[in-house]
Amino acid sequence: MNKIKIAKNSVFFTLSAIIFVGSSFPLHAVTITIQQNKQSDSSELERRCVWQGLRRKCPGGASFIWDRFRRRKVPGGSRGENNEKKTCTVTPGRLANIDNREVTTSKVWGDRAFFLWQGSWSQIEVIDVRSGEVMWSQTLDPEQRSILYGEEGKSLQPDRAYEWRLVPAGTSQLQDIPWISFRMMGEDERNWIAVELAVIESGRVLASIERLTAEDTTIARSGYFADRELWSDALRELYSVENPSEELLATIERIERHDFCSSEATSE
Repeated sequence: MNKIKIAKNSVFFTLSAIIFVGSSFPLHAVTITIQQNKQSDSSELERRCVWQGLRRKCPGGASFIWDRFRRRKVPGGSRGENNEKKTCTVTPGRLANIDNREVTTSKVWGDRAFFLWQGSWSQIEVIDVRSGEVMWSQTLDPEQRSILYGEEGKSLQPDRAYEWRLVPAGTSQLQDIPWISFRMMGEDERNWIAVELAVIESGRVLASIERLTAEDTTIARSGYFADRELWSDALRELYSVENPSEELLATIERIERHDFCSSEATSE
């Protein structure tokens, strides 16, 4: 059951939605206010605009998400032992905000994690931390820099820890290859995020005003995850767009060129 009410004036928009999500999840009233005040901080306004997908009304869009993501770094830089090839695994895993040194969460909301790395590798592996069971293994193209957890892999369970690693071609020292930890989000937190994402999807009712496209809505979802430092989910959304715009293609290219394991931030 959906009930959408939109109030609009020169100061703010208010979108109120009552949404039922799943048989085990109760009705929730969700109210979102996008304030457009001349005194508002521009970055805050930009964040709110991207969150709601109002890309044509406000600056931001995919380039806004890129501007946030490029200021995250892999803590400690590349990983590796002795003469083994150094690994730069970007996400999923913890990242450091170079502006305040805070470390992000390693949680993943979606049931299929999205992996991003740098360098050429021959294989990716995911294991269950508790049991050591191999959940998924996939051969990689040397030019590949990202992949979505395969449908053929064993299901990643809520609130459970996993590790992943990249294997170089011809290596004989598998024990020296570092594992990177991440955790699937618990069901309660996952369900609540599903409610908030449903509100973003309900933003399609604004199409008559804002003329939103499917890409706009997907970027809004990505912006939502980016705002919560859920970068595996944010990138999964960006990479999922069919027939992406030139702006989005340029953003993805920037992400794959950027050095997330260097000690300093760069503009590219």
